[in-house]
Amino acid sequence: MLVSSGANVVKTGPQEVEQAAQNSFKMGVTHLEVTVDRVSPFGRNAVISMGESHVSGQGQNGPIKVDSHWTAVDVREGGTWKIRLLTIVPNPPPQASGGATTSSAPTR
Repeated sequence: MLVSSGANVVKTGPQEVEQAAQNSFKMGVTHLEVTVDRVSPFGRNAVISMGESHVSGQGQNGPIKVDSHWTAVDVREGGTWKIRLLTIVPNPPPQASGGATTSSAPTR
């Protein structure tokens, strides 16, 4: 399963996930860099992993650049590790500098 909030995408099954990746490349994505920051055991045959991804390329309307954080659940089946859930959340856009900052924290 692939869940991405950036494009409101939920894909299930190997064919749908593969098609989503192919569509990204058709839209102009040419580079994908993935880093793994943490892997934590979740039982004997499962792990939870997380990290960052950086996508770039050239689309019809200009450059493509998306930086995200991801989380995955991987399971071992028959000696092979398989991704069972992949969630991708784009980083928020940078805040303009020089302006006043606001906080949504409650005041006392």
